[in-house]
Amino acid sequence: MFCGDVEKAGGRILKDFRTGALGAFALELPLDLDKKKAREAAAAASKQADLVAREKKTTGFGNGF
Repeated sequence: MFCGDVEKAGGRILKDFRTGALGAFALELPLDLDKKKAREAAAAASKQADLVAREKKTTGFGNGF
């Protein structure tokens, strides 16, 4: 398409990226994704722990009775 013209191909990719023609496109590094997954897992575990604690409080289980 660009007959080996790297400059022209690169310009076209940048133009398409800027205009959104490429669609949703993530620019994260794999390390960033690993950190994000770890944060999301920690948040989910915390939320689950809160739900369990709230359930124990409302049902009376876990109060020693």
